[in-house]
Amino acid sequence: MFQAEQSEGFWVVRVQVPQIVSSNAAQFKKVFEDAVTQHRGPVILDLTETQFVDSSGLAAIVFCFKSLALRSDLVLCGIAPRVRTTLSISNMDRILKIFETVEDAIASLSGGSTKLPPA
Repeated sequence: MFQAEQSEGFWVVRVQVPQIVSSNAAQFKKVFEDAVTQHRGPVILDLTETQFVDSSGLAAIVFCFKSLALRSDLVLCGIAPRVRTTLSISNMDRILKIFETVEDAIASLSGGSTKLPPA
């Protein structure tokens, strides 16, 4: 369901469920927290397989953002239109860096070009 792995020096947390909702938000937060407890660099949250985020899922993403806020950045990628709408309504799209793919996020974080998806 949720997988954390290192890729090119960054932690990538892959959400492998179609939705982050009340029934799985706590598990998502636990996997995220366990993965990044000792990590000091940016974390990439890959939502490519996620099509919907309810208020519990949004709260879980905000938790992830806040848990990193003092020491690093949380960046998102693979945002589906419905998820983007949720992020936009909550203004989280103005706070979080969002990329099309994990590769785009890594390139930007590594000093490469920035490829932001269309709004």
